[in-house]
Amino acid sequence: TQMLPIGSKLKNAMACIGPSVGWSILKLAFDSLATTMTFSIEQLGEIDNVVGKWCVARVPPELKSQIDHDYEIDGQAVTLFEVRPMWRGAPGELTRNPFVRFRQAKTTGIWKIYWRRQTGKWELYAPAPTAKNLTVALAIVEADHHGCFFG
Repeated sequence: TQMLPIGSKLKNAMACIGPSVGWSILKLAFDSLATTMTFSIEQLGEIDNVVGKWCVARVPPELKSQIDHDYEIDGQAVTLFEVRPMWRGAPGELTRNPFVRFRQAKTTGIWKIYWRRQTGKWELYAPAPTAKNLTVALAIVEADHHGCFFG
């Protein structure tokens, strides 16, 4: 599933609800969306700065039409995706395959590192299951000593 930014979700909710329904229902819809956001604005900026820059820098510009990386934030998790043109798909159609998930423990701030098995289940990355920050977590993914992230 593709995650939409909160603004898009709110706009879609408003379009679905329509003007005849009271603001209390709209507020309820927005509050339920806001509860899924567990990172602060500052943390979201930090994630975008670290993970966003990594995604941009990971693939040379001349290869971006063939492979790219992207990320989504959902609750306390940040999931990285490999983005490629769909094989035998329409021009511009893309596939997004998740390959790593970072989940932050609220109490300690430590990031757990997960890799995605062929079955689609997420498993803790045994060689280095935690990192103190996203920069360290991404360095662990880059090293990929067991071929779990990049094969």
